Amino acid sequence: MLILGPFTYTFLLWYCKSEWMEVAKEVEMKKRVALCGAVVIVLLLLAGCALFQPVGPPLITVIPTSGAVHTSANVLGSGFGETQGASSVTFHGVQAAVLLWSNTSITVRVPVIATPNGSPTATSVRVIVAGTPFASAQFTVVRGILFETNRDGNSEIYVMNPDGSGQTNLTNNPAWDSFPCWSPDGTEIAFESTRDGNNEIYVMDADGSDQTNLTNHPDGDWFSRAGRPTGQRSPSRLTAMAVCPSSGPSHR
Repeated sequence: MLILGPFTYTFLLWYCKSEWMEVAKEVEMKKRVALCGAVVIVLLLLAGCALFQPVGPPLITVIPTSGAVHTSANVLGSGFGETQGASSVTFHGVQAAVLLWSNTSITVRVPVIATPNGSPTATSVRVIVAGTPFASAQFTVVRGILFETNRDGNSEIYVMNPDGSGQTNLTNNPAWDSFPCWSPDGTEIAFESTRDGNNEIYVMDADGSDQTNLTNHPDGDWFSRAGRPTGQRSPSRLTAMAVCPSSGPSHR
């Protein structure tokens, strides 16, 4: 049996303790490295992994995602600026009328966009801030439903979305406006009006602008049985009109 002296035992104990401490330090270091790595991963996740996301333009959302000409739509996002100033919103390159502007929300009216034969038209809605393109989103322009109503105290022509939302007065006139009908491309509306003292055939843009008397005659004028308006306006505008409902004194 091997017998070691006190010095030898002391040396072996010191050596083993040193080795154990080195191993313990290495294990502790690995634990710390692993913990630091876990903390970094959590911080990246909390930050939305921004370091790994591709750089792109700001995002915007248009609500609703579809609507008729002259109905309202809300553009939601951030960074628009508190006031409109020189900024604007376009649909397929056509500038929209702005009803309300804030840093996170813009309310606009859908501008006149063609809907040939009633087919929906996909458009790109673009926000332009201080003359610089800022962000864009998709929107579908649909053919609205035209109707008459006397909710304002007299007969007016309104347009609404196919689901009944966005009911908007197009004529806004104290006279009697009635019998609206779309042009085939959906950019114009023919209608009858008594605003000149007798019944006349009028045409206006789909957003209610540029209301123009086509017939200009002292006698009453109504849509014919063939359903096509007549008058002195430019031929391109006259031939663009769709078949309108027959009307006449008996309809009053």
